Order: sequence, then structure tokens, then C-alpha cells
Amino acid sequence: MELCGQLSGMRRAAARRRTEEVLDRTGVLYAADRQVGRLSKGMLQRAALAAAMVASPEMLILDEPMSGLDPVGRKEVRDILLAERDGGRTIFFATHILPDVEAMCDNVIILRAGRVVVSGALRQVLRGEVVRTDVTVAGASSALVGELREGGLVVHERPDVVVVEVTGEQACGELLGRLLAAGAKVIELSPRRETLEDLFMRQAL
Repeated sequence: MELCGQLSGMRRAAARRRTEEVLDRTGVLYAADRQVGRLSKGMLQRAALAAAMVASPEMLILDEPMSGLDPVGRKEVRDILLAERDGGRTIFFATHILPDVEAMCDNVIILRAGRVVVSGALRQVLRGEVVRTDVTVAGASSALVGELREGGLVVHERPDVVVVEVTGEQACGELLGRLLAAGAKVIELSPRRETLEDLFMRQAL
């Protein structure tokens, strides 16, 4: 870690102080004297992030920064990157975990076979309108669920409830009438807007 700082022009003492700071910030200072080969995948990810940050560069270029992290580690690393971004640092990273992009990025590029198929501000490339509504229902009979599927609706069965995907206000109203007439209890209506995963599936395949 200190070598990374020195290769970037830092003096040895400054690199040593900064190394301790970034290792502490990424949560692996306790393992500073441990050989790299003895680190877990998650610890390696944290150490690599620390190495990228040690010289306080203007831009961080990261490849799959969340790979190998458990849920706690993912949140901690995400918080670090958001703090760096909010502090004025430019962060460029590649990932297949699309929710991370939505949570952290201002701009996005999607590649297909090496060609750019989507590029722009995240808020501009995603559709703002509701693309479907998820209707959560309790007390739907198996016969009703079968009829809904036969009618072409996507139905997800979960413990004690089913979730029906429907597109369009008119179709949603018709579905609600049908469910209530059948004695089912509507628990929740959840409008869904386009996600980055939706956009990826629409443009990149």
C-alpha cells in the first residue's frame, strides 16, 4: 500500500500515514500486517480500494468494486464511494450489478459487443412513466391464479400472497374489479418505473 503511494509521488512518511488512514477507512487496518495471500475476497476488494485511494487521485477507476463483498461490506464500500463522489472525486467504474449503478451514478454507458448502445445521464435514459403496476393480493384461489396466467398475466406466488403484474390503467382497473368480485383482498398497488435492468434487457440483448 505504501509502495502504491510512493509510485504516485508521495514521500515515504506521507505514504505511511495515508496508508493507515485508507486502510482504516476501508475496514482492513486490523489486517495491515497480514500477507495478501491470506486475505479473503472481500478483504482483497477493500484493500484494492484503499490502494486506489492512497494517493488521493482526482479520478478513481474501479472494476467490479462490489464483487466478493457481503451485504454489510457492499453498503460500507458504497458509502465510501458516495462520500468520495460528494467530495468532488470523479469515479468511473464497470459493473454487472445494475442496482449499484442506479444508487451511485450520475451518468451511464451500456455496451453491447464492444459498442455503445446507451449513453447519457441516468435520469434521462430511463423512462419516467409507469411501465407496469404490481398488484399484491391475498386470498386468491388457485383457480383464479390459473385463470390469470391463462389470460397472459405474469403472476408470482409468494407465501400467503400473489403478485400480479399488469400494464396500463384500464387493464389495472379491470384486474382489480375481477379480483374483488372473486373475493380476493387487494393489499398493495405498486407502480413500477423503468429500472436500469429493464433498459439493459431492452437495449443490450
